[in-house]
Amino acid sequence: MPNQEKTPLMKLIMENWRKFVKEQENSNLLSERRRRRKKSRKTEYSLKDAQIGWVYGKINVEEGEDPIISQHNATKLFKGASMPKPFLALIGDIEKTYKGGIHPVGVLSNLVDYRARQPRGCRNPDGTKDPLCKSSNSQFGDISGRSRRKSVTVSRKTERSFLKNVLGIEKLFKRGGLAFGRNRQSPLGIFHFLRFMHLAEQVYDEVEGMSVPSGHPNADKLAENWPLVKRMLEGLRNGFINHIKKQAPEEASFNAFEEALRDEGMLSGEAQIYGKGGFISGIYGDRERVKYKGKKTKISGAGYCQSGVGALNYGVIINETHVLVIYMNYSSKDLGFCKSPPRGVPPEQWPKLRGGGPWKYKKKFKKIMLRNVIKIVKGAHSKEEEGAQMSLPGPFTQD
Repeated sequence: MPNQEKTPLMKLIMENWRKFVKEQENSNLLSERRRRRKKSRKTEYSLKDAQIGWVYGKINVEEGEDPIISQHNATKLFKGASMPKPFLALIGDIEKTYKGGIHPVGVLSNLVDYRARQPRGCRNPDGTKDPLCKSSNSQFGDISGRSRRKSVTVSRKTERSFLKNVLGIEKLFKRGGLAFGRNRQSPLGIFHFLRFMHLAEQVYDEVEGMSVPSGHPNADKLAENWPLVKRMLEGLRNGFINHIKKQAPEEASFNAFEEALRDEGMLSGEAQIYGKGGFISGIYGDRERVKYKGKKTKISGAGYCQSGVGALNYGVIINETHVLVIYMNYSSKDLGFCKSPPRGVPPEQWPKLRGGGPWKYKKKFKKIMLRNVIKIVKGAHSKEEEGAQMSLPGPFTQD
């Protein structure tokens, strides 16, 4: 078929078509870049942005060997939430701040757990009523919370004295502490506390009823109070049972840690992970009250960001050989989980947000923490095997 000469109209149509196709390609490329940038801004962040600190190390080491395998922001102070409860309760028992004695098991369980009171009265884990306790009195106050009641509060002086004279780690809690108002700890401080508790178990001779010199003076001092340390360790190991939920507070998290580490080949055979955690969502719930024009007003809408930061922390013993303490403080707004409250609108008139209050987001926070735990443990074991420098894991994307 002979070639037909293109008319000016055809030339114009073809030229416009090429321009249109090129513009479409540029537009699609720009849209894709914008989409990726928007998604990255909302769902990706580095561990530095999340304000993370951790210490991962061994319980038993050779003489002169550093027990710490991996650390980041180890001496930085982070919000503790419920993290320090077992340690504060143990100090209270050893120093006999509870009516001059020690906490009954039922009271101790409630202090370490998240519930401040039991609605059905004071019960021991076996269901029997605690004769020394009344459900209306102060013994169920939150030991690391706002309670100023003498039966549950460990004074600052007592706490400092114990951290200095028994554990020798008071410098790691400088400007911080374990109780409310000073509830800020360093990952390294809690790491040593957990490690010394476990070492105290190893150096105490049950038959002789005394501590065997171990070369760990702090562990030996702690072992002098072995029955109390043992009770706390067994409570953490077996789970302080929440009488309302009928399960240990962090049992689901520890099971998730174990499953994830096993999938990564970090655990094999029989293994156990236990310890303590703490959580502050950083998101308002329906039942909370907010200061508005000098008065506390009940909130109508749930899901708005609080002014401070949230926290998700864990201190765990892994397979009776390693200790991992990880603190994660974050801004819920930065993670895209919530919005700032509307300005100039009374809290009782805030419109409800889709997704609800703080506990609706807890699974998302835990998923982020789980990924961090895997990266830290896997990276630390790689460092041990290869002698490589442990580097800070890079950004990752939420699902």
